[in-house]
Amino acid sequence: MKDNEKKQKIEKREKKLGTMTEEIGVNRS
Repeated sequence: MKDNEKKQKIEKREKKLGTMTEEIGVNRS
């Protein structure tokens, strides 16, 4: 039943990670 909740949490975390990675890439150049 909480499977959907877990999926949303993981997606949120991945989105946050993607944003951080993009910021790091911008700072490096």
